[in-house]
Amino acid sequence: MIETCPVCDSRKVRVEHRDHAYVEAGLPNIVLTGLPFIVCASCGESSMVIEQPEDLHKRIAQIFAKAQGPLEPGELRFVREYLGLSREAMALSLGVDVSTVSRWESGKRDAPLMAAKLMRLDLKAKLSREGTIKVSRSQLEAPPGPRSGNAAVWLLELTKPGPGKRAAHWTQPCIALP
Repeated sequence: MIETCPVCDSRKVRVEHRDHAYVEAGLPNIVLTGLPFIVCASCGESSMVIEQPEDLHKRIAQIFAKAQGPLEPGELRFVREYLGLSREAMALSLGVDVSTVSRWESGKRDAPLMAAKLMRLDLKAKLSREGTIKVSRSQLEAPPGPRSGNAAVWLLELTKPGPGKRAAHWTQPCIALP
């Protein structure tokens, strides 16, 4: 864990655990619960700490791989980046123009369901090569109601399974935003 402030190098820091919408990854519908934040008493800076972001991203990718329905713009971008694809490579693999992918990712146009299905197939293939992380079927159920305008929120709790290691566990399948 960080013992000094990343901004002013002060050692007067404390750890606070907060819930945090994961907007940094373009995923406001992913809420990390109990995320540690380093708060500096000297300068007031607050910095979140994600010790194993690769594990977190793999878990998020697994949720998107097993979910059904269309992908939201941030989800589509996350999946593309997780797969290591440029917009050009994604456009080529889906048989569309790169500007179409850009419009899908910016939310100017909805991506067709078939694009989401093809992206999920690629995602499942990558996850199977990496070794899967087991998540129960009940944790992958789709939220009630339509996703557009009533997006699902996935809650992810960070817990410590062993000394010095962090793992992510889903606390609830999802809740719907009002």
